Amino acid sequence: MVEYRYSNLEIIIPSQDDLYRRIPSKMYWLHIKKLGASEGYIPPKIFTPVINGVSVEWERFTTPKFTRERYGDPKENGILKLNTGEVREIPHDVKHTPLRPDNIAHSDILIPESGVEKTYARKELSKISEIIIKPPKLPD
Repeated sequence: MVEYRYSNLEIIIPSQDDLYRRIPSKMYWLHIKKLGASEGYIPPKIFTPVINGVSVEWERFTTPKFTRERYGDPKENGILKLNTGEVREIPHDVKHTPLRPDNIAHSDILIPESGVEKTYARKELSKISEIIIKPPKLPD
C-alpha cells in the first residue's frame, strides 16, 4: 500500500486506474432472477447513486479482496471492476472522496440523481463493468 497523507489538495484519479465496486449477493441475484438475465450480466441498478454519487474504491489504495472484506461478511459480496478512463468517456467524472480515516480508497462516480440521464448512466456503467469476484449464489 502507498503511504497517504491528507491535504486539502484534490487528488485526480488517473484514467488508467481501475475502480472496484461491491455487489451484494442478495441484490445481484434478485435482479438477475427478476430480469431473467444470465449469470455475468451486470444489472444497471447496481449503480444507484447515494448522496454524492456511486460509491467505488480506487485501486491505488485497496485490492478487490480488501474491498470485499471491508463490508460485513465477504461471502455475501462480489466485486466489479471499472476503468476510470472508460467512466469518463460516458462522460461522468470520478472524484477521490476518502472517508477519513477508515477508507482512503473511497471515491465516487458522479452521475445524475434522477431522470433519463441517471438511467442512461447506469446502463453505460453496467456495460463497461467486469465481475472479478462473482457474488455467491444464495440458497433458494
